[in-house]
Amino acid sequence: MSGATHPFPTGFSRRGAIARFTLDRSAAVSVLFAIMLPALIGFMAVGIEGSMWFYTQQKAQTAADAAALAGALEIKNGDSTHYVAVAKSESQRNQIQDGVQNQTVTINYPPASPDAYHSNATAVQAIVTKRFGLLFSALVLGSSLDIRATAVAASVAGTGNVCILGLNKTANNTVEFSGASGLDLVDCAAVSDSSSTQGFTASGGSTAVSNIGYFTHASVFNFSSSGMSGPQTENAAVVPDPDATAVGSFPPSTMGACAAAVTASGTQTLSPGTYGGITIAAGANVTMSAGTYYLDANSSCAGNGHGSFVVQGGTVTGTGVTIVLTNSASSPTSVGQVTIQSGTATLSAPTGAATSADPYPNFLFIVDNRAVVSGNQTYSNNSNACGNCKEAISGSASTNLTGIMYFPNDQLTYSGGSSENSCLAIIADIVTVSGSATMNCTGANYLPTESSSNAHITLVE
Repeated sequence: MSGATHPFPTGFSRRGAIARFTLDRSAAVSVLFAIMLPALIGFMAVGIEGSMWFYTQQKAQTAADAAALAGALEIKNGDSTHYVAVAKSESQRNQIQDGVQNQTVTINYPPASPDAYHSNATAVQAIVTKRFGLLFSALVLGSSLDIRATAVAASVAGTGNVCILGLNKTANNTVEFSGASGLDLVDCAAVSDSSSTQGFTASGGSTAVSNIGYFTHASVFNFSSSGMSGPQTENAAVVPDPDATAVGSFPPSTMGACAAAVTASGTQTLSPGTYGGITIAAGANVTMSAGTYYLDANSSCAGNGHGSFVVQGGTVTGTGVTIVLTNSASSPTSVGQVTIQSGTATLSAPTGAATSADPYPNFLFIVDNRAVVSGNQTYSNNSNACGNCKEAISGSASTNLTGIMYFPNDQLTYSGGSSENSCLAIIADIVTVSGSATMNCTGANYLPTESSSNAHITLVE
């Protein structure tokens, strides 16, 4: 039509306008944000409120632990009437009160099945539940959340490895901690077989920590030091010499013919075999190859070594090493001695089953038990060997010995700054400690064990 006005601009296309509309993303983020906003708020709320849930869980667990311990202690003391009230009182003291603010405290004796201790007549179970009202997190989790904590306590006898054992049954100071001794006995105990009331002593500034504790065959400990931390058991049963059978008869059938003594003064590697003695001189750097070293004190072949192992300085290292101090004579009155005066000794015993090369697994030092004379005799290098020797280990702060040191007729004096960070076990007639060490016997399965007749209450779950 002539002169008519076109309703759309020049060049306008309906199809193009529709295409542009479908491709237009203006304000799409706003739409998506509006859709996702509740979920975003919910997840943010979970993160924020999670810290409150964690705090509440920790508080509930503390209350459950306290309640279970208190209830089990009442049962141990013979009161089966008030254990529930006492347990709930302990829970309340830890800010969780039964029946208040959506909190419940349930005490079960014995623990409810299928708990592993459900048939244990000494075990008490505490179950703490708190209903936690939710705030913004209710958008994704519902209106409330139950927080629950469970604990079980029971009467348990103190049982564990023995890493210090004094075998003398009558002497004073069969086990003695003195001076600046500082022992950390991890999963192992110190035991005196002496019936003397002076048989297990701790004096001066000596300190020791043992989670298994201290045992004496006597009726009392003589601990004048206040630094002894760990359970103390008196009138404990005597622990028989645990290794008399394991070491077998002497002289060892696997020992070779006698040989000369060795004094190492430079860099040197020693091989297993029989020696008249081994001395590590100052400045030496000695490696002992894996195997068994027999040190023969027989005067016909030992020479100036006297069948002893002496570290006068320097460094000696060895993995899978056993050192046997013996005498090839049929009825000896003397054997060699272990003396670590200074320097660094890093030695560990072989592990695993006995073999021809390693007939003494887990033993680091063994002293022939045939050599016994009257009384203790002082030994010094290059003089006569001894029976009832005074073994002496001091060394430096880096000295590390792993395995059993077996001196059934001798006194071992352990002093200096030696530091054993793995399982070192000392079994001797008399043990005197005035040095520091950490003896960690967790998982060791080759040591004698001791059990306390005085059971204690502890958390078992």
